[in-house]
Amino acid sequence: MTRETKTNKAETNKTEALKKERIDKKQYILRILDILRECSDEITPMSTKEIMEILENKYELSVDRKTVQANIKTLIAMDYPIKYKETIPRSTGEIQKGV
Repeated sequence: MTRETKTNKAETNKTEALKKERIDKKQYILRILDILRECSDEITPMSTKEIMEILENKYELSVDRKTVQANIKTLIAMDYPIKYKETIPRSTGEIQKGV
């Protein structure tokens, strides 16, 4: 294999990885919507952490909580009937956001 062929192959691999990353990012909002439809309702809310775990386990998508929250806010802005609230658990005193 020539040096030029190795370089081209490396560039192709890098391009494919970037495409996959873009596709993964575009999946977030759709997968989050699916999760909310399947796993939650007014009686059974979900936490951001639960949504993140399902994204990781079911769809093999790694995401941080800010990304989940931003996508939920986008869905709300698009008039999806999603209720979103912040809560402070008594045990830790940390702010958690749930859907």
